Amino acid sequence: MPKSRRDKTYSLTQTKKQVGLEHKEKIVSQIQDFVNSYERIFIYSLENTRNNHLKELRTEFKDDSRFYQGKNKLCQVAFGKSKELETAEGLHKFSQSLVGETGLLFTNKKEEEVVEYFNKYNSASFARAGETSEVTVKVLAGPLPQFSFAIESHLRERLKLPTMLKDGVVTLMKDFFLAKDGEPITAMQSRLLKLFGCAITSFNVKLTKVWNKETGEVSDVNAVSSWDKRTFNSIVVEGDDQRWAWLEDGEMKELMKKSKRVEAMDIEESDMGIGEMF
Repeated sequence: MPKSRRDKTYSLTQTKKQVGLEHKEKIVSQIQDFVNSYERIFIYSLENTRNNHLKELRTEFKDDSRFYQGKNKLCQVAFGKSKELETAEGLHKFSQSLVGETGLLFTNKKEEEVVEYFNKYNSASFARAGETSEVTVKVLAGPLPQFSFAIESHLRERLKLPTMLKDGVVTLMKDFFLAKDGEPITAMQSRLLKLFGCAITSFNVKLTKVWNKETGEVSDVNAVSSWDKRTFNSIVVEGDDQRWAWLEDGEMKELMKKSKRVEAMDIEESDMGIGEMF
């Protein structure tokens, strides 16, 4: 059947789509303006990217710095791919380090100040589904007073947490792992970790290279990874109390031991009906 001439898509946005050579030239020109405006440029990579944390960093650095993330090839063209084409001395070597998912930090801050700031920077975030856990989180059997009785069925049926109501209190019937070190986080585990308030992921900005305008030199940055900054690898939840700690191999194996199997619900015998019990 031929396509109807009346079947057209009309865009209601007032923003014009920027495509083609003109748009690319505009980006190249913008990057070259940044080179002229700032004293040094850092290349960084993001670990466990979170837009809200990156937005906070942009706000904090807005007075004398500029974060930029775009296509590496356009950045390389702006910097210059050869000594003859480079925008400033040494930038053609710097552009060769733009590989993979990287970003640029244009800044007038001192190199030592920036490196020290990001080596200390570590922002906790909740794990997302699909991410690999670097922490083991274990919830011990017993009452969970932080949860309302109204969501017990949701925890049990939707999130597969082995719970029941005892005297109106949500109770975990056996030890349960919310996450295990080295294993991917599932969608249900991600929701449970958020419910228990366990922010086990760290958003980190890792600096890799720096270019200084004054000398034209490109050098490596002695940066610290998010793993190096981590102070814990296990969380034990008991009721509404949490113990965050760093466990060595033997202690971690002890933590990972399976709890005893629950053979039956621990409910005192009574003549009351099942409806009255809950």
